[in-house]
Amino acid sequence: MSGSTEFLDGRHGAVADDDVLEVGPRRSLPRWLIALVVVLIAAGVTVAVGLRDGSARRSASAVTSSPNNLARAPLGAGPGVGSPLDLGSGAPVLDVSMSLDSVWVLQRDRLTGNGLIGENRHADLDLQVAPATSARLVVDVPAARLWVVLEGAAATRVLEFDAFTLRQLGDVRSSLPIDGAAALAGRLYLTSAHRVLGLRGGRLSPLVDLRTSLREIVADPARSRLLVVDDGPASYLWAYFPTARTAQRGARLPVRGASVAIVRGSIWVAGQQRSGPRLFRLDADNLRPGSATYSEGVGGVIVASGSDVFWMRDVTRRGQLRCVDAASGQGVQSWRVDGNVTSTRHGALVASPAGAAPLVLNGCAG
Repeated sequence: MSGSTEFLDGRHGAVADDDVLEVGPRRSLPRWLIALVVVLIAAGVTVAVGLRDGSARRSASAVTSSPNNLARAPLGAGPGVGSPLDLGSGAPVLDVSMSLDSVWVLQRDRLTGNGLIGENRHADLDLQVAPATSARLVVDVPAARLWVVLEGAAATRVLEFDAFTLRQLGDVRSSLPIDGAAALAGRLYLTSAHRVLGLRGGRLSPLVDLRTSLREIVADPARSRLLVVDDGPASYLWAYFPTARTAQRGARLPVRGASVAIVRGSIWVAGQQRSGPRLFRLDADNLRPGSATYSEGVGGVIVASGSDVFWMRDVTRRGQLRCVDAASGQGVQSWRVDGNVTSTRHGALVASPAGAAPLVLNGCAG
């Protein structure tokens, strides 16, 4: 395996690496959401349901399915947040993910998935999530793949599933820590220290060594590349092209602690300057930042991307979640709620301490 690197403005070198990382055993699988439509409507969200062709999405024997029976739990999660979904398990919700017609919810003991119209699917899990570890869902809808990734763990674990049947396809273990994960064209990519890794055939393989501290990785499918945040002494954004196995470094970012969103082709970077939080739109070709944006509606860390918006956590107001319009970079709505968030133009869910709960959208396009 070989990789090469180009610099749009600078130094450093990248080293391709051919060693293969260890893999581990498989596990077995098994329950839930038309009621989610009801929940979203009750929360003030207009839902337009798109049906998918389910002819190729049949459940395997290891997966438990049931009719849609998702109900709302009795307690709400706070102002602007609807009642949590009743998932049939009391375990805390670790992460949530939405596509235009499907929802996935991750708990320590189960993975739940469903189309807005269709059978519920459940896969049994036994995740050991340490205090310094986060469990993430990474979904590639066109490729019908879903991964559960333990980030920040001393011992990495990646579980792979068919996104619609929840049939388990693999369980990969490694001693390497994982800093970020993203999916592109049916394949999972991860950052670990200074390397970009790829998952294929049940193996984690190093693809390129950028010789700098890497953190977040984000898929840019329209340009067949991944963007990787360089968190070294100076902040840069790298573009990695899997087909050519090359990496290009963009212009230096004028912020520290950069985070990235890609929505409808627009690339946004948030980070900190001495004068406070800043938000930039980047040129898609050379990754150079334009003029900074800052108002009461933006500022902080980008935590998720939706259909027409991206989501930020305000670093100056603890727990405040902001919906930011991806066309203008202006904040349009905020909530005081913790947990991971996911959205499409059909609605938004947050993995709050009380469970997976719908957000009441009023100006936020989702």
